[in-house]
Amino acid sequence: MDNFTYRLEPVLQLRQREEDRVKSDMAPLVTSLNKVMSDIQNLKNNKSKYQLSRNEFIREHAPLRAYAGAVSAITESINRAEQERIKIEKELEIWRKKLKEAMIKRKAMEILKEKKINEYKAAQKKKEQINYEEIIARTDVQMIL
Repeated sequence: MDNFTYRLEPVLQLRQREEDRVKSDMAPLVTSLNKVMSDIQNLKNNKSKYQLSRNEFIREHAPLRAYAGAVSAITESINRAEQERIKIEKELEIWRKKLKEAMIKRKAMEILKEKKINEYKAAQKKKEQINYEEIIARTDVQMIL
């Protein structure tokens, strides 16, 4: 194995770098999506708190109009966050397809490399077997003489 060199190693490395680049380009989108999802959950929790404590809100703060305005503002914020989530998910889906393609290309090169390594090992084993047989044949000839 020590003499084996894979001629397409630079291509394999290029494929690996491309896959890594796609992953690193995707990372900010994943982070953004997680943040938006967290924001949506927080807004929904706030909205449910307002809905549970409607009478308390009206008693402490203002009339029903203010309560409706607060709930409406939260609902609007949820809708904007949902739209942002959908936008990020669409963009992320494009990047996922790019990543899948990059992974397939890299994996194909790795499979080819493994195949070449196995071919090399088989050839080495065959050479060793021939050498071994020659040594045995020489030894047998020397023993006869």
